[in-house]
Amino acid sequence: MTTEAMMPILRDAVVALRRAAARRVEQHYSVQQAASLLTVSERTIWRRVQDRSITPVIHLSPRDIRIPASALQAYLDSLAVRSYESETQAS
Repeated sequence: MTTEAMMPILRDAVVALRRAAARRVEQHYSVQQAASLLTVSERTIWRRVQDRSITPVIHLSPRDIRIPASALQAYLDSLAVRSYESETQAS
């Protein structure tokens, strides 16, 4: 999927995460919820947690975690920066 095709998906995810972050108590997502929100597989979310692209997380058990909305927002922000940098270098 091209960067341009991903932009509406990322934009919707950013809006949802910003709304959640604006609440007094921060929203936390399960791996399944985060994957659905970002339209990626659960495996992708686990890989991003393992490589610490998504951090911090709350470990409830070895296979059950919660991801704060702010961690997902930071991950999306890092993707946007990388996308912008790669586009400006290509020009």
